[in-house]
Amino acid sequence: MTKRALATKTAVTKTKPFNIGCFRFTDTGVEVDGRPTFKETEGAWDFVTRAHRSANHWMISMIEYIDSRKDWGDKRDQLISHETGLAEKTVGVYRSIAKSVPPANRLEGVGIGHLAVVAKLGEPEQREWLEKSRDEGWSRDELKSEIRSAKREKLISGKASGVFQIEVVLHLDVEAKSVHKAEATAQAAGEQMIKVLDEAILKASVHGVRVR
Repeated sequence: MTKRALATKTAVTKTKPFNIGCFRFTDTGVEVDGRPTFKETEGAWDFVTRAHRSANHWMISMIEYIDSRKDWGDKRDQLISHETGLAEKTVGVYRSIAKSVPPANRLEGVGIGHLAVVAKLGEPEQREWLEKSRDEGWSRDELKSEIRSAKREKLISGKASGVFQIEVVLHLDVEAKSVHKAEATAQAAGEQMIKVLDEAILKASVHGVRVR
């Protein structure tokens, strides 16, 4: 066995099975003891579907609580890493979301990636965008694209907060023997100016300010 395979094998920690009625949940499946009723089966299935939808949200809340227990010291990190097997980077993302996105904005049906996208926005904006994303069925990338487009529109219409003043100085050194050549030179310079303005607007959008 290679060192890499050994490390992977060592990292896998089996947890004890737990029961919901006649259903025994293990790390790899569900075992059935006897013949559960329809009601019992419905209850077990409800748990499975809720866990599927809400597992990431539960993790965020649990990590948030565990971190708050300063009296546990180093045991907090040991508990999180041992029980979840999550990479340190992933735990960092969960912690960032816990600090930036309040529980009221962690909407049902909205993925963890969506929460990460809106984490830097104000709380009212977070909820607005997350509700839109949920209702429209946007993917994480689609939500990110929609937010960028909205920022760009605000910059152009002058409705974004703050002011980003762009000063463009255009020098035309025209040494033309004909009007045609002069016009061509001016057109090329104008295209360059448009490019400069577009880059400046995109730069301004990063800072959430508007162009005047």
